[in-house]
Amino acid sequence: MRKKVSRGNKAARARSKQWRALLDNKELRKDIRRLQKQYRLPVTHGEWIDQTDDINNRKLTKNKPWATAFRERMQLFKDIDALRAKHEIDHEWRNDLWGHIVLINPLPNPHPRDATLPIVHMDLKKNTYNAVIGPSVDMDDPKVIADIKHIQQKALEFYGMDKCPKPIRDMSNPRQKDWTPVLRHRLLTGKTYKQIGDDLGYNHEYVERKLRLLERERL
Repeated sequence: MRKKVSRGNKAARARSKQWRALLDNKELRKDIRRLQKQYRLPVTHGEWIDQTDDINNRKLTKNKPWATAFRERMQLFKDIDALRAKHEIDHEWRNDLWGHIVLINPLPNPHPRDATLPIVHMDLKKNTYNAVIGPSVDMDDPKVIADIKHIQQKALEFYGMDKCPKPIRDMSNPRQKDWTPVLRHRLLTGKTYKQIGDDLGYNHEYVERKLRLLERERL
């Protein structure tokens, strides 16, 4: 066990030394400062998350400034990749460079094997939001359970699933409403009839009656 720890420490020290050597490039530091000034960086990790949430919320509400904010965020990613290409920085340093440019205090990127909390991965380019739960996570810890619930809520917001969709027009009978999207939302999220009623502004007993009827029809 001691040998493994020693090897890990040596590897970490060697990587840290390589990173310092990489940053000992006057032209690279100059380009980083220019990029930070252009995009009003660096920011704290919490501020970055808030900005990301704001972009996603604008998208969900079809707020016009969303497109501008989203394009700026995507351009930042492209500019960081261009900076890495210009200075011939290997791909393995991509996350380190991103954290150095964007964040005031970059958080360590733990291996899922060692993390004691779920690790969240969000990719705006691929439109994905997921979490990795490693073997060191204590699933009986109330803090972990609370963290997972928080991550799930953020994922629902990211995918636009936090609010229940309204019933749509029934194409086979235009005078009726099709409650299939509502039922699908309930099955995906596990929301109660009351929660769905609150989302839609309907009486929860009415919602329950409609969904139970639809479920019986589909049996």
